[in-house]
Amino acid sequence: MKNLLFGLALFISFAILGCNKNELSIYKPQTAPIVTGFDFELILEGTTSIIAKYGSVDLHFRIVPQGQEPSTQYTVSHIQYMGTGILQDMEDNFLGQNIGYHLNDRNFTLRYTSYSDTEHFFEVSVKDNFGHVKKKKVKFMPQNEVAMGK
Repeated sequence: MKNLLFGLALFISFAILGCNKNELSIYKPQTAPIVTGFDFELILEGTTSIIAKYGSVDLHFRIVPQGQEPSTQYTVSHIQYMGTGILQDMEDNFLGQNIGYHLNDRNFTLRYTSYSDTEHFFEVSVKDNFGHVKKKKVKFMPQNEVAMGK
């Protein structure tokens, strides 16, 4: 019985003393340093800004690293903000939005096919395995609006 009362008194004193602070203490673990690798540039080679409904445009990209790191791997993804269309690689594989696809080469081509006669606006992102990300915005005007002078 003595041990029970002593334990209860000890618990109550810890509870009272532990809750006496006016601030919340949050534990934040230290993260391991990130291997930085080399940053890179993402270049979109010259392309048209007009697309017809059911028309396709090839987008030629080039990754230019600022140094050589043999273990660097790249992935590509995209998100579409306006318009209806699909993005494919040159083997006609469909690229879903917000999904990273492995790139085998630093020079790659993506084909965009329009399924609407409205503006098309999307962003292509390339990420390396060191956390560097580069983005390119792509915008197409519909051919029918360009023909009408809009």
